[in-house]
Amino acid sequence: MPRKRQVVKERRDWSKLSVEQHWQLITVEAPLDAFESVDDFREAWRQHRESTMDTFLRKWGQDALKRPQSWWKFEVGLDKVPSIKQQQALLLGLNGMSDGEKILACREQLGVEV
Repeated sequence: MPRKRQVVKERRDWSKLSVEQHWQLITVEAPLDAFESVDDFREAWRQHRESTMDTFLRKWGQDALKRPQSWWKFEVGLDKVPSIKQQQALLLGLNGMSDGEKILACREQLGVEV
């Protein structure tokens, strides 16, 4: 019996991002067109999460009451980024928590199931 060949999708090297891709990862709201697909966007976030969050928090401060759209999309699981006011309301009571605790708390408050 012939076997089906398994197609392995080649992983892209996201070690170098274009300016547009970097901006899309770090911004609070941006059009989602710097990457070819959501999978590419997710993989770039996975590879650049720490540096993106470092840059974002340096710009806005460690206790910033907002997060980049990639954090909301891939960590919390929201397709639409909450407004700045909604982010502030959600994150206000979470200061002092670890990032993992903030993610879980946001998911719980927003009713996001993973």
